[in-house]
Amino acid sequence: MSAFHRYLRRPSGSLVLISSLCACAISATAATVEEALKLVPVQRDVEIDRPSAKEIETCTIESEQIGDASALVVRGQGGQVLRAFIDSNKDSNLDQWCYFLNGIESYRDVDSNFDGKPDQYRWLGLGGTKWAIDRNQDGRIDEWKTISAEELSFEVLAAIRDKDIQRFERLLITSKEIDSLGLSPDRKAEMTKNVSTATKRFAAAVKTQRSVDQRSKWVHFGATKPCILPAGSSGNSRDVYAYENVSAMIENGGKHGQIGIGALYRVGENWRLVDIPTGLMDEKARTEVGYVLTPAMNKLPEAPKFADDGVSEEMQEFMTKVDAIEKKIAAASPREQAALYDEQTALLRKMAGNAKSQKDQFLWIRQLADTLGTATQTGAYPKGLSKLQELYRELAKQSKESELTGYVKYRWMTTNYSMKLQEKDAKFEEIQENWLAQLEEFVDEFPNSPDASDAMLQLAIAEEYAGNEKKALGWYDGIIKQGGAKDLVAKKAQGARTRLTSVGRPIRLAGNTVQGKQLSIEQLRGRIVLVHYWATWCEPCKDDIRRIDKLVAQYGGKFMPVGVNLDTDKNKLAAYLKENRLSWPQLFDSAGLDGGLAVDLGVLTLPTMILLDEKGNVVNRDASTSDVDDYLDKHLARQAAKR
Repeated sequence: MSAFHRYLRRPSGSLVLISSLCACAISATAATVEEALKLVPVQRDVEIDRPSAKEIETCTIESEQIGDASALVVRGQGGQVLRAFIDSNKDSNLDQWCYFLNGIESYRDVDSNFDGKPDQYRWLGLGGTKWAIDRNQDGRIDEWKTISAEELSFEVLAAIRDKDIQRFERLLITSKEIDSLGLSPDRKAEMTKNVSTATKRFAAAVKTQRSVDQRSKWVHFGATKPCILPAGSSGNSRDVYAYENVSAMIENGGKHGQIGIGALYRVGENWRLVDIPTGLMDEKARTEVGYVLTPAMNKLPEAPKFADDGVSEEMQEFMTKVDAIEKKIAAASPREQAALYDEQTALLRKMAGNAKSQKDQFLWIRQLADTLGTATQTGAYPKGLSKLQELYRELAKQSKESELTGYVKYRWMTTNYSMKLQEKDAKFEEIQENWLAQLEEFVDEFPNSPDASDAMLQLAIAEEYAGNEKKALGWYDGIIKQGGAKDLVAKKAQGARTRLTSVGRPIRLAGNTVQGKQLSIEQLRGRIVLVHYWATWCEPCKDDIRRIDKLVAQYGGKFMPVGVNLDTDKNKLAAYLKENRLSWPQLFDSAGLDGGLAVDLGVLTLPTMILLDEKGNVVNRDASTSDVDDYLDKHLARQAAKR
């Protein structure tokens, strides 16, 4: 058995080295390079060097001393460190698993109590500054020892993306930390109240939000300068450091946008949330939070708790009871929550049955469906899924095609899909196949439902990336038909249709370069043209630029690339071009992936490259740099042979 004989198996099936290398026996024969490179960080979202199979053949693994510690080190062909597995306390067991990016350590799993299992996770070097504690050593972070404001915004996005309630909860400020800020009594009480219900509100909000999904990627931190609420002002006893109205800039299925985070407060060297993300709040609530110093503008007047709209005393009593149950659930133990959800479900059903209008009935049924879905996915209400299915079946008997029936069915579908993915030994391919079939069935049953466009978009993207062009076009057409001429998603779907059917045809592309000059693709007729959509936040795009530069040097004036930069910040583009002087023109659109240059051809992800021949006709709508090199080589050789 090799030195790598003890492993912790993650749900994904990957292996993480946790112990068992005898310090006195560290040698090149203790393990193979292949074994060492199979090991991956315990935490997700870590960027490390991952050599290809061919590159692994040139790697080495040797025993080395790192300071006073013994280590087994994997190096690449150029001598750069890829991995280092360390016995820091000389007890003949590994206690640090270090991963590198471009020769610099970017992440480390740490066994600080030397029991053979990681209990700390550190992001280092180019990986960031996060430092996490895992008290029960189950692979899940329990608290953040260190986290910057920028990294916190990434964690918020990830929590929304994965509907991970615990990931969100550990970003919230604690009662002890609130005490340490020295806030005025009123502000302290307000913050404490918001934090006490934040987890429950977050769990409900992520179930229905549509701004973030599994395609969403964090791009960068969006905020102005941090501010200080000085001691003595507003009744606080200490200087309070905060960010106002923070956002996370994201790329979501090709769409460049943002999700509101709200205000962040500094506690020691760390940053903390004090409420749910503003991007998950309704419009009125969003105007009332997120600020520390700046008064919110255009606040709506607060409505009385029960407006004089004909609400009966009985209904007011029901609403009071629902509010009371919500508060009990937020404070209850997991064992107590199920009984409270039983009570809440019965009460919401009764409220729906007593509703005076169809509109009110819809309101209460929607709340019931959302509550059941959220409670089920958080594990607080095991019976929730069956209750949700029962509700759908009852509505389907009354009116199978009603908007309300569709609303409840979609919540049941998404909840069921989420729970299937969480099952032990889940068969992901089978689950995904069934999910896509259910989405298709939903669109057939409820074509006019607001959820139908969401379902069609998921289907279109899945089919396009699976290479099923005809089916993808069908779904994009459905989005176009439902969205109308002014809808941005429908415009992108129309652009995607144009792009998917562009081979053999010319495309329209014109805009302003970074120097402010107008450029049209038609001006370049007579040369082979590569249109390269990119942004400075897209690392694969930069790799393509380096390869394109080599192609320009190789093929000279017979080949002309045209960059289409989709950064929203022109200063970032200018800084990149100052360090990397490119010899080909760069069109720029400050609207990014929502601007005309991207929307007109349905560019949803970066990088995207389109290759055109000398006549301006598309020869490859999804080109890689190797495709371009191959085409240029063969095409120009054929032309030379004809002369």
